Amino acid sequence: MLSIVCDYSLKDEAALTAAITGWELTAEELALVGERILNAENLINVHLGAGRADDDLPDHFVEDRVPDAGPTRGMTVDIERLRKDFYAAMEWDDEGRATPEKLKELGLERFV
Repeated sequence: MLSIVCDYSLKDEAALTAAITGWELTAEELALVGERILNAENLINVHLGAGRADDDLPDHFVEDRVPDAGPTRGMTVDIERLRKDFYAAMEWDDEGRATPEKLKELGLERFV
């Protein structure tokens, strides 16, 4: 069973989606659906007043150092770098808001 989980891909997810819903989507189309969902959630959160400071992790991730032996021993999560990298990957602005360009690309421009 573990190898099935480890080898699971977006292509498999698209096939599962088709089997359950009848929606025939490619892996790329399913990824786009997910991206649209994340950006729609972002729009709602920003509308409700959420901002950069709300993109956070529990304290133990940023305060407690990894005690186990290995390459991450003594490390914590750099939340600022994590935010910066995530926002860049999502093509959001520095404050964690979906940009008008990204929303237009996803067909969500009416929400700008």
